Amino acid sequence: MTPIDQWQHGADAALLILRLGVAPTFLYHGIEKRKYWAMKPGGPNSGAMLKVYRFLSVAEPLGGAALLTGFLTRYAALGICLIMAGAIRTRIVAWKESFGDDGWELDWILLTSAAAMVLLGGGSFGIDGLLRR
Repeated sequence: MTPIDQWQHGADAALLILRLGVAPTFLYHGIEKRKYWAMKPGGPNSGAMLKVYRFLSVAEPLGGAALLTGFLTRYAALGICLIMAGAIRTRIVAWKESFGDDGWELDWILLTSAAAMVLLGGGSFGIDGLLRR
């Protein structure tokens, strides 16, 4: 058995790494969408799409912050799964993108990473872990 095999917090550390890997993406892209609050409908930004972008400008940073701190991790990850499922659907159906070559492969990685956090939680290294003690 290696020292890593004997380390009892290995899974917790892995979940922390997963959270720290996914969270910045949603913090950055959600904050970037704040510009849509100042836009008026027109062109590619229909009224419906502006509403979606405005919702995402709030939901994505909240989800990213929750993952970063490990607070309500499973709920935040579930929300991110829904966001990413919608993003993948849009990329496949509306934009006709394929999996590779700047398609939706990164969206798939974010969706599956979030799905793992829905199933496993955020681990002990976060607010959820502190509240469980």
